[in-house]
Amino acid sequence: MEKIFFRFYFIIPLILISVTVGLLINWRKKKNRYAECTGKIIDFYETTSSFGHDLGKSKRFSPVVRYIVNGRDFEFISGYGATSMKIGDDLPVLYDPNDWAKAHIKTGLYVAPLITGILSVFSLIPQIIFIILKCKGIITY
Repeated sequence: MEKIFFRFYFIIPLILISVTVGLLINWRKKKNRYAECTGKIIDFYETTSSFGHDLGKSKRFSPVVRYIVNGRDFEFISGYGATSMKIGDDLPVLYDPNDWAKAHIKTGLYVAPLITGILSVFSLIPQIIFIILKCKGIITY
């Protein structure tokens, strides 16, 4: 049973590392291919999600960002938001030069790979400890 547990537990960091690498590749492509401009938060879009019968509902506020490309206004609801954001804040926006309506808050693109990268490092710590203890003969497996 222990062997199954440890084999399964080795998969978790591999999955997290794979997801992190994929997110980093996506971030790099957008950073290199997309153009940058300044956007302004004009509103917040509220969504409510239910986590379970007893837990109630959770509210999430996503910033609505307006940016201008060649004199044309565009707006998008960002998937990235921070509690420090306020209406009127200026922030860097990356937009697709081939489709100006596709845009992202620049800061939001590196948050997901940062989170999954940190999780992958922390999920590797027990594995490293196990390998060290096994090499020292403290654990026989």
